[in-house]
Amino acid sequence: MNILNLFFSIWIVVYGQTTDTTVSPEVEKKSVTNPDGTAEVKPEVKPEVKPEAKPEVKPEAKPVAKPEVIPPRDPEKKLDEVKPASEKKKLKDSDTGFRFGSYGRVNFGRNSDGEPVYPVNITSHGPRLEEASYVELDLYYYHRFAGDILTKTVSTLALADSLFHYDGKWDSSIAVRNLFLEVKKSGIEGFSFWAGSRMYRGDDIYLLDFWPLDNLNTLGAGIWYDKKPLRGGIHVGINRVLGKFQYQESSVETPFVGSQSIPTLNRQRTIASAKLEYWHQIKDSVGFKVKGYAEFHSLPSGTYNALEDQPEQIALPSETGFTVGLQLGVWNFAPKSFVNVFARYATGIAAYGEFSTPFGLGYEQDLNSNYSAKSASELVIAATGNIMAGSNVGIMFGAYLRSFKDADSVDYDWDDGYEAVFALRPMVWLPSILGNNIALSGEISYQMTNRNGLNPDTNESAHPSVWKFSIIPTWIAGKGTYSRPAVRLVYTLAMPNDDARLWYHEKDYRRNRSTEHFIGIQAEWWFNSSTYN
Repeated sequence: MNILNLFFSIWIVVYGQTTDTTVSPEVEKKSVTNPDGTAEVKPEVKPEVKPEAKPEVKPEAKPVAKPEVIPPRDPEKKLDEVKPASEKKKLKDSDTGFRFGSYGRVNFGRNSDGEPVYPVNITSHGPRLEEASYVELDLYYYHRFAGDILTKTVSTLALADSLFHYDGKWDSSIAVRNLFLEVKKSGIEGFSFWAGSRMYRGDDIYLLDFWPLDNLNTLGAGIWYDKKPLRGGIHVGINRVLGKFQYQESSVETPFVGSQSIPTLNRQRTIASAKLEYWHQIKDSVGFKVKGYAEFHSLPSGTYNALEDQPEQIALPSETGFTVGLQLGVWNFAPKSFVNVFARYATGIAAYGEFSTPFGLGYEQDLNSNYSAKSASELVIAATGNIMAGSNVGIMFGAYLRSFKDADSVDYDWDDGYEAVFALRPMVWLPSILGNNIALSGEISYQMTNRNGLNPDTNESAHPSVWKFSIIPTWIAGKGTYSRPAVRLVYTLAMPNDDARLWYHEKDYRRNRSTEHFIGIQAEWWFNSSTYN
C-alpha cells in the first residue's frame, strides 16, 4: 500500500494542474488503525477548494439596430410613391445600377356586330379610348466613372398591337423609340449632355394622346440644364424619311457588281431646337411655369427621278422652316390639380412635322409651282388640365384648335382648313367598395373639321363632326385620375354626322352607320417610364 500511496502522491504533484479551471484537492497522510490492530497510513482528501470567482468580463454591448419603420400607405398617394426610404434611395440618379420601366396599354372589344373596334375619328388627334394595344419597355443603366462622372444609357423597345394570342402570327411590329447616352459630371450642377436616338418631349394632352408644343423624334445630341427655377436645353439632330420628298433610289448596272440599287435622292433634314422653362412656387401653395420653345428645320436641294429622261426630272429646291411656341402652366391650386395652355406656330417644312412631308410630286401636289413648301403654315392652340374636387371627385379635360394651310397657293382647296377637338372625363370614387379603388367614370368628346375646298367624292362643301359618349367603370390603383395601373370596362356610343361618314371608304362599315356602339376592356400602366412621368 505504501508503494501505491507514493505513486499517487507523485501523480498529484506532476499532474495536479488539470485542464479544468478548478483547483485539485489537497492530499494529506492520516494514520488509521485497522480492526486487527495494525496501523495503516491513508491519504486524506480535503474538500475541493475553488478559486475566487473573477468578475465576468462581458463584451461591449453594440447598439441594436432598430427595424425600419415603414409608414402606413397614405390613400392619397400613388402606389409608386408609397415606398420605404431604402427603396427610394435606390432610385436616385446618383446611384449606379440597372432600372426597368414601362408604359403599356392592352385594349380589346367589339362593336354591335361582333367586329373589332375601329376608331371613329376625323381629326389628327382624336380621343384615345379606342387606341390599339401598345407597350414600351424602358431599360436604363447607370454607371459611375472616375468617381465624378455619371452615365445613363436608355433603351426603349416599343411593340405595336400585333399580339400572337389574337392573330396567331409569330411576329410583331417593333420600333426602337429611345437609344441614347446621357452624361453628368459632379461639380457642374444641373448640366447634362446626351447623344443618340430619342423621344424629346414636353407636356401632353393625355385624353388625346397629343403633344401640342414640343414633340420631336430625333437622332441627335443636346445639352440639358435642370436646376430650378430654370429648366431647358438645346439640341440638333437629323432624319431622312423614306419618301419621294427626301429619298429615292434606282436600279443601275455596274461592270463589277452587276445590278444594284443606289440612292439618287438622299436629303437629310437637319432639326435644331431650344426650350427654356421658368418655374416658381409660392411656398407650398400655387405654382406656375412659363415655357418658350423654338425649332429650325433645313433640307438641302436635290433632283427627283435623277436618272430618268430630262422631262421626268424635277429639281427640288432647298427648304427651311421654323416653329415658335409658348406654354403657361399652373398647379397645386387644388390637390393633384393643374392646367396647361399652349400656343404653337410653324411655317415651311416645319409645319408638316419632322416625319410628315408634303404630298404629291406632279400629282395633286400641295407644293408651290417651284416644288417648295416654304409658304405652308400651321397654328395650334391647346389646353389640358386635371382638377380634383375633394378626395373622391376628379375631372380631366383636353382640347385643341388646329389650322393648317399648305404651300400650293390655292386658297380654297380640300387640303386647307381647321379642326377642333375637346374631351372631358369626370371620375367619382366609390369609397365603400374594394378599398377605395373603384371609380365610376365617363367621357364626352366632340370633334369637327372644316375644309376650305369641296369634298373630292361629292364635289360639295362638307362639315364633318362626331360626338362620343362613354361609360367607364374603372379599377384604379390610387385616388388620382393619373394613378396607374388601371383596368377599365368601356362602353362608347359614337355619333358621326353624314359628312363625317364620307371620311371612310364606301365599303367601310363606318360609312353607312349613323351610330356606332363599342364595348371593351382596357388595362393601362406606367412606371419609371421615359414617356409618362
